[in-house]
Amino acid sequence: MPLLLYFILFSMFSWLIFSLRSRKAMALLLIGAVTIASLVVPQPAQAQGGIITIIQQVLTLINGFINQALTAINTARSTLNNFRQVTIFPQQLIQQAKSRILGMVGQFRQVMAGILNLNIRSASLPTPQTLESLLRGHQVSGIGNITPAFNGTFGSVPTATDANPTDRAMSDMDDALAQDSLKLTVATDSATDVELRAADSLEDAAGQSAPGSAPFLTAAALSATVRSQALAQKMYAAELREEAAHLAHHTEIQKHGATSTTNLRQALHDLLEHR
Repeated sequence: MPLLLYFILFSMFSWLIFSLRSRKAMALLLIGAVTIASLVVPQPAQAQGGIITIIQQVLTLINGFINQALTAINTARSTLNNFRQVTIFPQQLIQQAKSRILGMVGQFRQVMAGILNLNIRSASLPTPQTLESLLRGHQVSGIGNITPAFNGTFGSVPTATDANPTDRAMSDMDDALAQDSLKLTVATDSATDVELRAADSLEDAAGQSAPGSAPFLTAAALSATVRSQALAQKMYAAELREEAAHLAHHTEIQKHGATSTTNLRQALHDLLEHR
């Protein structure tokens, strides 16, 4: 019975030993296990030398087999880490790639910022200057001020006493489509600024990202590309509307000319019959 109790205690502490990585902690646990077992299961006085022998055997086991096993584990772990850092994810090449990316980002971002910030405003009169500032301001909050500035620059729709209904309708439609496209341009410029800031953020993240995060950055870049394409499609749609209105305008001029010719022919016919 005492031997069985000693075996159980020794097994429990041995399990604790293998769950630890420190050799000193393992040795202390084993010595504590033997000491507790000797207290729980008292031995005859002549067994003191046997306890010392057991402790020495445990220390020999720790310094021998267990030491070799831990050394082999540490060697395998170091080899695996070295394989990851040198072969799979070479740190030197990764650092070189990051440095190259940061250099390219700094170079091209500065050039692009200079191009985007060029002052190309050319209006010289007060009212056209106001309209131009609104159109190039990239501010969605100023869209409501485009209509009065547009009318002040290009004129309003003629009154009913100054033009026939057809000409007034065509003028109103042309002005409406022109203002629609201009307002959409301002909104698109504002959205483009947001996309540019997102692109700068992705570039910064690419220069500081950890190995394995490239798929996430790629997904974010693809998402930004889709949004950019959506903005481009909206501008293409606006251009198509403008082209359709332009064709309709010319068609209406031809229709109006045909109507005028018919009226003139009828007036001449009436005049000749009257004679």
